[in-house]
Amino acid sequence: LKQEHCRGNMFSSWHMCSTTRMGKREDQGAVVDTDFRVRGIQNLRVADLGILPLVPNNHTQSTAYLVGETAAEKLIAEYGL
Repeated sequence: LKQEHCRGNMFSSWHMCSTTRMGKREDQGAVVDTDFRVRGIQNLRVADLGILPLVPNNHTQSTAYLVGETAAEKLIAEYGL
């Protein structure tokens, strides 16, 4: 009964991450490539904590800033901004 209650009522609602893993071209489990592009879908990128391949062992805010800065740098370089 306790296990059923836990399975039915426990969930994550804060600091979600690692749901759309980023990886190199040869990584078959990756959803996003190293340029933040979603594989198999044109003109869609993910630039949030979802791309992390592992759950970080820190407060995620600093990691989110780094992901955003890295994505911005890649877009600036790609589009010559």
